[in-house]
Amino acid sequence: MHIFHASSGIICSIILICYGLLFGLLYFNGIHNESKLNSKRNSRAVLSIIIYEIILVIFYNFLSKPEYRAVLIALFFCGSLITFYLIHLLAPFNHPRVMKYWSVFTTAHMWTGIMLLMAYLIEKRIFHGIVYAWIIGMPLMVFIILWSPL
Repeated sequence: MHIFHASSGIICSIILICYGLLFGLLYFNGIHNESKLNSKRNSRAVLSIIIYEIILVIFYNFLSKPEYRAVLIALFFCGSLITFYLIHLLAPFNHPRVMKYWSVFTTAHMWTGIMLLMAYLIEKRIFHGIVYAWIIGMPLMVFIILWSPL
C-alpha cells in the first residue's frame, strides 16, 4: 500500500509541475500594456523561477546531510544570482508596480543568498554579525530598489 501511495504522489507531483510550467509559460499578455498586471514581454523569467524552486526542493529533500551543505548553499547562491539577473536586470514585466515587486523579491532572495554564502565561508573563523548584517541590509536593499527608477 505504501508503494501505491508513494508512486501516486510522485505521478501527481509530476502532473502538477507540468501544469505549473505550462501555465507559467503560456499565461501572459504579450501586448505592451502598462495598465494590465499580467502584461509581460515574455514568461521565461517566471518559468525559470518555477524550475529553480523545483530544483531547490528536490536538492533539499535528497541532500539533507551536513556534508552536502556547501552544495546546497552554492546552489541557492547561484540560483539567486540568476533570478536577480532574469527579473531585475532584464525587466520582463510591463506594469511598473509588478516590476518593483518582483525586483524587491529577487533582491531579497539574492541578499539572503549572499549572506548564506558569507556565513558559510567565515563559519570556522568568525561568525558574529552575519545575522545583523542580513537584518540591517534587507531594509536597505528594499529601500534602494523601491526608490530607484526602472
